[in-house]
Amino acid sequence: MAAGPPGVRLGLPASASTSRKDPGPTQFRKINVPRISWLSSLLGVLSVRLFKNHPETLDKFDKFKHLKTEDEMKGSEDLKKHGNTVLTALGGILKKKGHHEAELKPLAQSHATKHKIPVKYLEFISDAIIQVLQSKHSGDFHADTEAAMKKALELFRNDIAAKYKELGFQG
Repeated sequence: MAAGPPGVRLGLPASASTSRKDPGPTQFRKINVPRISWLSSLLGVLSVRLFKNHPETLDKFDKFKHLKTEDEMKGSEDLKKHGNTVLTALGGILKKKGHHEAELKPLAQSHATKHKIPVKYLEFISDAIIQVLQSKHSGDFHADTEAAMKKALELFRNDIAAKYKELGFQG
């Protein structure tokens, strides 16, 4: 089992590390990932990292466009709330261990038709998640855990991209 911070166990693809593979059609295994309380410390930092590294993403969020400085972003309760929504939805999908059609479909629908979020932006948020975990919890976020998280986020993006295609969204 991969080393990592104590907490919730989410199914991630076995191919994401060199650990033994469990039998089954989806080839998932369990690794330790951060508790929600541990993740809550990342909410503001995650959004700030995303908007700082990719300011163009801020244009997709009307209610955050007024946040011009890093301090304003860090102090925004709405931004923290949105970060919680993102991480909760992502955690819920990862917990499904590949059986996430019911959760993924409405998410893809809203992100394609209402919010118009390109897949590239999902890559940006995935990168921000990895960067924040590396910087804030480097002692717990080991190479095999990082590889598993990257693989899970990649699979998530691929599934969203497939749904986008079904919906005719070229994001």
